[in-house]
Parts: sequence; C-alpha cells; structure tokens
Amino acid sequence: MIKKTSLFSIFLLLATTVLPGFIHAEVDWQAKKTIKTDQTPLDIHVTADGKRTMVITEGGKLQIYDSNARLLDTIEVDPAFDILSADGTGGRVFLGNSKNNSILELQIEYIADFSYGGSPFLGNSDAPIVLAFFSDFQ
Repeated sequence: MIKKTSLFSIFLLLATTVLPGFIHAEVDWQAKKTIKTDQTPLDIHVTADGKRTMVITEGGKLQIYDSNARLLDTIEVDPAFDILSADGTGGRVFLGNSKNNSILELQIEYIADFSYGGSPFLGNSDAPIVLAFFSDFQ
C-alpha cells in the first residue's frame, strides 16, 4: 500500500511539472483605442494605473493622454530626446537622448479642476475665503 501511494505521489508530481509545458493556448485580443499624434511617435509609456499614456514624438513633443485617448497636454522638449520612461503615476518622467547619452528627469504635477458648486454651505456664498470642516469621519 505504501509503494502504491509513493508511486502515485511521484506520478502526480511529474504530471503537474511536465504536463503544463505541453498545453496549447491561444491568445484573444481586440483593438481598444487609437491615439493619433501630429508627429511620428518615437517612444510610448503607460502609467501603472493605466490613467495616462505618454508619447515622445519627433520634433520634441511630450504628449500626455488620458485613459480615453484624449490629449491632456503637450510639453515642448529638446527634439533630440527619443527615449521615454516614467514612474508608476507619471509624476517623474525620464527622457533619454541616445545620441549624446543623456537623460533628463521631469517632475510633472497634474492639476485637476474641482467644483464645489451645489455643495451645502453656511454663510455668504460670495465670501472670499471658504473654510470646510469635515466632522463626520469615523
């Protein structure tokens, strides 16, 4: 009985390590969005959260797109930069020049408009300063 259990254990171990290499798999894919740039793209980077796509193009443009492929901003840079990388959020962007072996680090701050219209308030709605107190946090 012990020999049968040992042989079965060895067979099971071999089956789990050898057989997955023989499994045939296919890849399913579909085109989601197309970003159309005004210049030839040289390099591309997508942030880890997928919220921004950055493209460095010929002519020295760093273009930043949102997740819906809408252009958020264009930053003019030295046309010699042809390599692009960034951190996970897109706050630190690295541009490389493969001809003179240099790297430029950019710090990018993303500014979002915030509307508080329609929010409850107490006092004059035209006051030059608004103080907000949040007391219902747990």
